[in-house]
Amino acid sequence: MRQPGAERRPNPESACRKETFMRGRIPISPSTRPFAVLGHPVSHSLSPLMHNANFNALGMDAVYLAFDVQPRHLLETLRAMWRMGFGGVNITVPLKQTAYAGIRHLDVSARRMGAVNTVAFAA
Repeated sequence: MRQPGAERRPNPESACRKETFMRGRIPISPSTRPFAVLGHPVSHSLSPLMHNANFNALGMDAVYLAFDVQPRHLLETLRAMWRMGFGGVNITVPLKQTAYAGIRHLDVSARRMGAVNTVAFAA
């Protein structure tokens, strides 16, 4: 809480990070861990904005992306993301049942629901 009459001074470093983030310019490096949301369509998703804000706030070297994936390409996309080192992905409608049908190792909640919401890639 600020003292009455106290001046609020902007933090130039914080302002620069915020401006970079808000313009969609998220710094990445060879060690940045990618995560994603997959859907069709997916352009309306707020997941990248929310997850990247959290990664930034926590100082994590990670980036969250959105990919529009046709259902017929989902399984090959998941295999490619695993090979590229993605940490995991979230799946939106209409891809949830396609993921369920094509993923070998399902947890109890996915089996009960008959759909997949999240895929965590094991190293």
